[in-house]
Amino acid sequence: MGSAEVAMTVSMAAAAEVAAATEDPLVAAQSRR
Repeated sequence: MGSAEVAMTVSMAAAAEVAAATEDPLVAAQSRR
Protein backbone atom coordinates (compact mmCIF):
# COMPACT_ATOMS: atom_id res chain seq x y z
CA MET A 1 0.00 0.00 0.00
CA GLY A 2 1.32 3.40 -0.96
CA SER A 3 1.05 6.39 1.33
CA ALA A 4 -1.47 7.98 -1.06
CA GLU A 5 -3.74 4.95 -0.66
CA VAL A 6 -3.45 5.15 3.13
CA ALA A 7 -4.22 8.89 3.10
CA MET A 8 -7.30 8.33 0.94
CA THR A 9 -8.56 5.58 3.25
CA VAL A 10 -8.05 7.80 6.31
CA SER A 11 -9.83 10.78 4.74
CA MET A 12 -12.74 8.54 3.67
CA ALA A 13 -13.03 7.18 7.21
CA ALA A 14 -12.97 10.71 8.61
CA ALA A 15 -15.73 11.82 6.20
CA ALA A 16 -17.84 8.81 7.23
CA GLU A 17 -17.33 9.66 10.90
CA VAL A 18 -18.40 13.28 10.33
CA ALA A 19 -21.49 12.15 8.42
CA ALA A 20 -22.41 9.71 11.19
CA ALA A 21 -21.84 12.36 13.86
CA THR A 22 -24.02 14.95 12.14
CA GLU A 23 -26.59 12.39 10.94
CA ASP A 24 -27.23 14.78 8.06
CA PRO A 25 -28.39 12.96 4.89
CA LEU A 26 -26.92 15.68 2.66
CA VAL A 27 -23.50 15.43 4.34
CA ALA A 28 -23.66 11.65 4.19
CA ALA A 29 -24.51 11.73 0.47
CA GLN A 30 -21.63 14.11 -0.29
CA SER A 31 -19.09 12.08 1.70
CA ARG A 32 -20.05 8.92 -0.22
CA ARG A 33 -19.15 10.52 -3.58
